[in-house]
Order: sequence, then C-alpha cells, then structure tokens
Amino acid sequence: SAEASAPVRDGGAFSSGIAGRWGTVVDLILGMTHEVWDERRVDGLHDYLRPDCVIHTLAGTVEGVPTVIRNTWAMLECFPDRLQLG
Repeated sequence: SAEASAPVRDGGAFSSGIAGRWGTVVDLILGMTHEVWDERRVDGLHDYLRPDCVIHTLAGTVEGVPTVIRNTWAMLECFPDRLQLG
C-alpha cells in the first residue's frame, strides 16, 4: 500500500533522526522488530523512541522508554523462544 512504502518521518513516538536509519515504514517496522525481538537488542529502543513516548498495546497504554523496555524484557522472559519473523 502507499502508506507502507511511505518514507519514515521523525516525530510521534520516534526519536529525531529515525528517518535517516530506515527509508520506509516497512523498513522501520521490520528493522526494529528484528533488532529488538530476534536479536534481543532491547536497550536499542533508547535510540529509536522518544523518552516520553506513548505506545498503545493490547494490554493498554505504555508511557516512556523505560516502561517499554521493562515490558519487552518481561515478554521475552515469558516467551524466550519468541521470534518475530517478518
């Protein structure tokens, strides 16, 4: 779709400079997912998300990078073999 191939723009939950890292929205989603979930580079979220980010999940709204990181590690502890294959 047109939205999927749209260029990544800085802003929203993402930190400034994120647009230079990935070209399209699909690249962003697949790249971050691979790094965080498959490679377990969860602390890299500090580089990608604004400190005051607001993320909406199935479990509810999560605010701030430390909370996002804590929740991600908790999910990986519950499901250590989890892979997010793109």
